[in-house]
Amino acid sequence: MKTKLICSFILALLYLIINYYYIKVFNFEEDAYIMFRYVEMFVKGYGITFYPGGEHLEGATDFLWFILLSILNKVHIDVGIASIILNASGVFLITYIMSAVVLNVQDTRTVKILFPFSFLWILFIPIFAALGGFSVFLYSSIILLTVHLLNKEEKINWIPILSIIISLFRPDGVIFGVCFTFIGLYICVKEKRKQYIINMMIALIIGIIYFTWRYTYFRELLPLPLYVKQSNDVWLTVKLNIKVFFSWGSIAGVTLFLIYFILQKPQDKRKIFLLSIPIIIFFSILIFVYLSQNVSFRFQAPVMYIGYYLILNMLINLLRFKIKHKKLLIGLFYLVILLTTISTIRNLGWNYIYNRFTYMNNTFPIRFSEKILHDGDVIALTEAGRLPYWINKKVQIIDLVGLNTKYTAKNKTTKQYIEKVNPDIIMAFINTTYEGNKNVYWIEDPYIFKNSINISGIEKHDQAMIAVENFLLGHWKEYDVFFVKFWHSYPHVYAIKKSKKKSDILYNLLNESFNNYTSYFELKNLLK
Repeated sequence: MKTKLICSFILALLYLIINYYYIKVFNFEEDAYIMFRYVEMFVKGYGITFYPGGEHLEGATDFLWFILLSILNKVHIDVGIASIILNASGVFLITYIMSAVVLNVQDTRTVKILFPFSFLWILFIPIFAALGGFSVFLYSSIILLTVHLLNKEEKINWIPILSIIISLFRPDGVIFGVCFTFIGLYICVKEKRKQYIINMMIALIIGIIYFTWRYTYFRELLPLPLYVKQSNDVWLTVKLNIKVFFSWGSIAGVTLFLIYFILQKPQDKRKIFLLSIPIIIFFSILIFVYLSQNVSFRFQAPVMYIGYYLILNMLINLLRFKIKHKKLLIGLFYLVILLTTISTIRNLGWNYIYNRFTYMNNTFPIRFSEKILHDGDVIALTEAGRLPYWINKKVQIIDLVGLNTKYTAKNKTTKQYIEKVNPDIIMAFINTTYEGNKNVYWIEDPYIFKNSINISGIEKHDQAMIAVENFLLGHWKEYDVFFVKFWHSYPHVYAIKKSKKKSDILYNLLNESFNNYTSYFELKNLLK
């Protein structure tokens, strides 16, 4: 017990320090700022909404993550720091579970060989989603705890309660929650089944109360992102998800899982297969969903950690018997970890370049709010993370993709809708083929604008791009339009009403923002 606690505490503390330093150097991820904004709007007394005076919105789908962040923020803990603390607690729990599996082995030599597996799980690529402000580690830790209790067939009566917690944490957690509940019912001994069913009813009542409350509060059956993630081209989405997710690391992991599984004894196979059912069902459903905001495979993270946990258990099962090639079996596990770590290191390099060479990770959003916006302005955008988060004016924010606006979440975004909104400023990500060597271009010719746009696809973000293009071409004389360099092209388009008489200011702000990197904490200090 003492060894597990010490090791788990050390890794959690190390993670907390690394995440804190990471944000002192870098920024949180674009979409994590959406949750942060909801938290701060709620704590300030505006309700669960995206802007002061706006309607109630469920754009932040991680409900329990939202509640926990709000509680910590309410006691004056910065929302970014709160996310680091909560994920560090997830690191503690996952490490405790992994070390419990290893230290349960009787052979001391085997324990020494396997002990590194207690903490090597943290090297997988979803760590960047956690570092970036998402709930990956805390959410995954609750799921892994449930799997661990099912595997050990201990405290089975807790499974329905943990399942409802998982379901309330994220919408896709319902898949895990339902699977875990019925697996627990299946393996529950007869003497405990009555209490288990009572706990199932309690969990069901909690779920009904929550659903009734959220429907009454938000007036929607589903969170807005679930409307947005419904794919309009299912088979294209399937192919894309398979292509994106199955890297060398994940292929190696699945292969190792199957090798270990084949070598298991029949009774161990049955249990491993039973515990794999939630993975199979979850992945089978997820593969048909358009996975926007899937930063560093954060949606698949629980599957990765369950798979890792099951592989570790299967390896221990194999080492208990006098099976040949033990060193090879252990070496294959290390090889899988090495392959996934290489992907993680590559992602670190990409994150460094992305953070350092984008104008959005500096003082631009704050200066944009201070020098361009006035209370009562309407801003329509497709990028709803960083820019809205740093806006401290009472403006109306329209999310053209739909993550934070009811109408565009449930309906096609059109030129007519944007005309009805009548935005003072538009900020959109539009695929362009514009070529140049400056950071910002003031586009005065509508034909240059039209000929530079390259849009294909039928998903929500594609609809938003097309609507913005058509709107600006139809209202060209009313707006000044800018192409802004982002990465290696000019996908960011800004349009500001000429009547605001701030086009020159916006143009200068955009130009001044390049090569002027500012971290999250530095930006927070500027707001004080």
